Amino acid sequence: MIALGAIAIVSFFGLIALAAMAPGEQVPATVNGQYEMQRALLEAEGSVGHDLAAMDTAVTAGAVRIGTTGFNGTETKTELVKMGDFPWAIDTITIDEHGIINNVEPESFRSVIGENLSDQEHLQRLYREKVPVMSDVFLSVEGVPAVDVASPVFSSDGRFIGATTLLFKPGPFFVKNTPNKPDGTPWHLMVMQKDGLVVYDPDTVQIGKNAFTDPLFKPFPDLIALAGEMSRERVGSGTYTFTDAKGMNVTKEAVWTTVGIRGAEWRLVIIRIVGPANS
Repeated sequence: MIALGAIAIVSFFGLIALAAMAPGEQVPATVNGQYEMQRALLEAEGSVGHDLAAMDTAVTAGAVRIGTTGFNGTETKTELVKMGDFPWAIDTITIDEHGIINNVEPESFRSVIGENLSDQEHLQRLYREKVPVMSDVFLSVEGVPAVDVASPVFSSDGRFIGATTLLFKPGPFFVKNTPNKPDGTPWHLMVMQKDGLVVYDPDTVQIGKNAFTDPLFKPFPDLIALAGEMSRERVGSGTYTFTDAKGMNVTKEAVWTTVGIRGAEWRLVIIRIVGPANS
């Protein structure tokens, strides 16, 4: 296991080591590959964290402003439009004190007004504790798998009157937050929830499948074991066997860290093929 600080230290000393090599001396492919994975992981962590914080700020600030005007009127619509100004956003809504949707932007989702969201786990926590929250991936009333960032709304006299939320698509979010890489660099970004659900992978067949239970992964016990380690540990690294794009079994190396807000966490994982499967 490695700590996040260790990733940064390895990257720093990796730079020193590369700089210290004699002109024309060949850098071992393993060193190059591991350094590039560590660099990508740090970049992805920073980018994802920045955009999560931006959404959180937009929702909490919008909740404050909506609280001063109430849920009715053009001001609320204006705030919802501002909150949803992200390319991966699906919609923004307000919910009354009973969990009923009473406003939505854009208007194309107007059919969800009147839906009761009080059975959603993350909103139950918000209503119980009166704190901002972020959900895991769930099937939204809009009909798509999504993630929700939500904040309580209080009236000008401090009374809890409901919540406002920003619903977004994790796929486009992580496509945007995948670091640029040199041509031919053989790594990719995967994102997993602590419960084993694959939130994002360039191989879209894997998205929405659970690493612990789905038949796709059952023939690969070392993959399942490493997923268990990822679930338990916030940072780390390891190897496992899985298929490549041609369906051949290969050995893969993974390094991961954790990002999240408001009690929700994702494992960001950089993966590359390191060779044929161990016999």
